[in-house]
Amino acid sequence: MSCPDRFTLFLALEEGSTELREHLACCERCRRVAEEERELGLALERLRDPAPPSDLMQGVWQRIDQTVGLQARLLRQTMVAALAALLLSGGLLALFWKDLVVDTAVDALVFASQAMTAAGALGNALGDRLAGLAAPMLAAQALALILSALMLHRLLAGSRVRS
Repeated sequence: MSCPDRFTLFLALEEGSTELREHLACCERCRRVAEEERELGLALERLRDPAPPSDLMQGVWQRIDQTVGLQARLLRQTMVAALAALLLSGGLLALFWKDLVVDTAVDALVFASQAMTAAGALGNALGDRLAGLAAPMLAAQALALILSALMLHRLLAGSRVRS
């Protein structure tokens, strides 16, 4: 058998030709080409399903754990800040409008409970990436409501004094 071209050699290797095996036993050049084809096939096989480095997944999971822990810590800190703002505003109300203190305290407790529930629901609705924004959004809304109520009360109190 004379030496085949590279394509014919490749096809014969795939088919497992006995005539080719006999030729490879005698021909050094074709053996080298066949070995190169085998190594190329192995390299291409590795490209199909590359194995990631063993420590890659461990690093990814550690980073996810750190991010989740950071988000939870941020959510707790924001909720504490929102509760402190509510308590401070309640204290200011008690200082200036003592007749509203009892109603305001009850409403504040109800609101705090609802705010915690709303923060959880809003966090779930926003998804993982934006869950940390739920508590600051609720705190800003609460502050806006409190300021609106104070302004409305002041307006109403001012109109009663004039009448």
